[in-house]
Amino acid sequence: MEISNIEYLVIVGYLLLIIIVGLVFKKFSANTDDYFKGGCKGTWWLVGSSAFMSAFSAWTFTGAAGIAYESGFSAMFIFFGNVLGFFVNYLFMGPWLRQMRVTTFPEAIAGRFGEKTRDFYAYYEVPIRILYSAMALYGLGIFCSAVFGYDINYVIVVCGVVVLLYSATGGRRAVMATDFLQGLILVPLTLIVAYLCLDALGGIDNLFVTIEDKGLTEEYSMINSATLFGGAYTWGRASAMMTKQFIVFNSMNAAPRYFSVKDGREAKKAALLCSVLMLLGSFIWFLPPSLLAFYTLT
Repeated sequence: MEISNIEYLVIVGYLLLIIIVGLVFKKFSANTDDYFKGGCKGTWWLVGSSAFMSAFSAWTFTGAAGIAYESGFSAMFIFFGNVLGFFVNYLFMGPWLRQMRVTTFPEAIAGRFGEKTRDFYAYYEVPIRILYSAMALYGLGIFCSAVFGYDINYVIVVCGVVVLLYSATGGRRAVMATDFLQGLILVPLTLIVAYLCLDALGGIDNLFVTIEDKGLTEEYSMINSATLFGGAYTWGRASAMMTKQFIVFNSMNAAPRYFSVKDGREAKKAALLCSVLMLLGSFIWFLPPSLLAFYTLT
């Protein structure tokens, strides 16, 4: 794909914008509470959109999209666990976590289990987080390399440095603000792409009618039999993925996302926003690769 100078300008401008956001919010961090929790002044829509954007990575549009291309709608179950997890956050976990009244998560561990457990957690999490961040950046690099022809190493270095700059300088406020900006770009674009795909096929009703007419009902069911796709998308896998995601979003690791809101009511609203957006995303994100697979099969 040929990239014009205007497109390069847009990419560079966006990267500079989020760096500037970090520098602007730097002056609002007068103490550790401001830096790590945004002074507990985050609104539900800002905290909710930030939590939503942090609940997935470039893998969603690379690895998960590959699952959708291979097996149709089976990839949705990965994110249904996120939906359920955020909904339980809305019911009671969000306000509970907000009332912990600590600045960072390791403080909560120290208060409950002691300093040795806190130190063990900290030492354990550092390499895990590095590997997780590396995986996210590598997924982004693969995508940019395949679509735009960028060098994977350059993508990893540039994006890693940009993220480090705005998050380290601006703290929690900068992270929430940039997440919100990313959401303003991602949500409309994915809606447009999903709409164009459905429009080309004649609408959602025509999609299911065509799947039935072509005899692909079993291939496009969310749960597949063990004889399809090497047994990778059965009830067992779906249950395991939903359980795993549910635990992730209702564990102590989920607590910091609610530290920044004003009170428990704002935490409930933020969690509900995440649940709704994740539910919509579970359908919208995987329509394009699923429909691409449909054209390949037919």
